Amino acid sequence: MRGRILLFFATVSLLLAADPNFTGEWKLNPARSGRNNLPEPAAASLTIEHHGNTIKCSTGSDHAAAPAAAFSFTTDRKESRYRIGESSRSTIVKWEGDVLIINTIVNGRGPSYTVMDRWKLSRDGRTLKIERTVESVNGEAEGNLVYDRVD
Repeated sequence: MRGRILLFFATVSLLLAADPNFTGEWKLNPARSGRNNLPEPAAASLTIEHHGNTIKCSTGSDHAAAPAAAFSFTTDRKESRYRIGESSRSTIVKWEGDVLIINTIVNGRGPSYTVMDRWKLSRDGRTLKIERTVESVNGEAEGNLVYDRVD
């Protein structure tokens, strides 16, 4: 009996410690977002497929400054390389508790810059909050992007 109780608590603790799953259709909520002086426009929508340690994203846009794109990366700290528009990107992702840390170096026609994201799901899984910091030769810019799950 004691073994079953220990097994039960071990199983419950593993379930509670599981990484969040970002799979879903997400729409930017401009009223709740504070984009401040971010040099890159936020994607109007995100489609995320999260399976194991692989995350595939596609973005939708409502303006030419943020073209639609598709890319993927893994959460195991291995480098992922992809292109969005005329820029090449190199991303490394890791978990920090239940927060996904995404660091991307962007190289394009202009000077290189770094985008640092912290993705966190709300407890009910209906809101994706992204804290974004962009570092470039012009300094640092910060903003918060809030995406609501589309039903």
